[in-house]
Amino acid sequence: MTNTRRSPQTPVSALLALLLPLAACGGDGTSSAPPTPEDRGVTAETLSGFARLAESSSGKTVYLTFHDVDDGVQKLFLDLTELTDRSANYMFFLDTTDFAFSADFRHAAYETSEGEIRLAELDADSRSYHVTAVLAPDEAAPETEDVYGVGSEESEAEVSYQSPQFSPNGSELWFEERREGEEKYRVLAVPTDAPLDNPPEERGEVPHDSLPLEEYEGALLLKGPESSFIPKAAYTATTDNKLQILTSPRGAATQEFHFLTDGTRVASRNFLPGPSGNFVGLLPKDGQGGEVDHSTLRTFKLSPDGEVSDVEELVTLSGKKIERIWTDFDNNRYVLYADGTYYGFPFHARGGSPTELFSEFTFDDSVSHRTDSARILGIIPKQGT
Repeated sequence: MTNTRRSPQTPVSALLALLLPLAACGGDGTSSAPPTPEDRGVTAETLSGFARLAESSSGKTVYLTFHDVDDGVQKLFLDLTELTDRSANYMFFLDTTDFAFSADFRHAAYETSEGEIRLAELDADSRSYHVTAVLAPDEAAPETEDVYGVGSEESEAEVSYQSPQFSPNGSELWFEERREGEEKYRVLAVPTDAPLDNPPEERGEVPHDSLPLEEYEGALLLKGPESSFIPKAAYTATTDNKLQILTSPRGAATQEFHFLTDGTRVASRNFLPGPSGNFVGLLPKDGQGGEVDHSTLRTFKLSPDGEVSDVEELVTLSGKKIERIWTDFDNNRYVLYADGTYYGFPFHARGGSPTELFSEFTFDDSVSHRTDSARILGIIPKQGT
């Protein structure tokens, strides 16, 4: 593995003090710790809400903005241009699967078109991510292959690093080592704070057509019809940094109803997990077969063998098509998007109409207004809640 490295510009201790201000807070939000400088603005509050990834071709910038869930107003702007090397390479229509962020957004990773993984750390002073390491595979290993059944010749199998993701506590960066022609890919891990000190450690192997779990789960409902690939497996890092692989049970691999399981948990591509072990999503009117009802969200249970039960109507938007849905844990509600408007309704809602929230995100930065493409990553809860 070949690597380059740059030192972060903000001490880790100072950054953690900014990212985790709620650790010493009382119930009224006050803290005995020194106040965070207002000009930095990187707090648990501003690092929550709608996270929106965007790029501007005219400004040659890639950035994240965080927005209030109730009104869509911008709370924070974070620059990702150095991480993506956007000023030197043209990007348009960002693919969110190329990016990964630690749960506290202290670290970010990016998969380049050259098969490398760029790792960066958030500098609270400049509100931007600065590259700390570039991870690249070693020279491709030679392999012997037959040529028309006579003799052999040496060729190089192309190797790349792809699909970055962080472990749940952010201590490790995981990624796939993809070797051309292989049926399985190795999953490698490096310490996030010291990625170059030792060779990557192998965490296991995954099928070549698998996806990271966060990229798989709820993708059809979250991202829209362009996300049509249905994998046979998905994988993730457990809380103790072990590899967990979920596969498709027999009879579940359909475009209309698809889920993966390892026998202990269920992950759905068409639906989102709810707060109480159930799922929420769009179902046929009778809950089983037939045409999907796009105006009504339903909650239901799904067993590891694919049995649907306890179907209940959550909310109905008559005459509207529900396109996306998120869980807003800070406010104990779901947020959905339908016909150009965002709506909210409580987790415990059963029937009735949702509350209209806002129609458009608003910005307080000129760069944010020059957006060529944008994707919503999700609704991020406040750290420490």
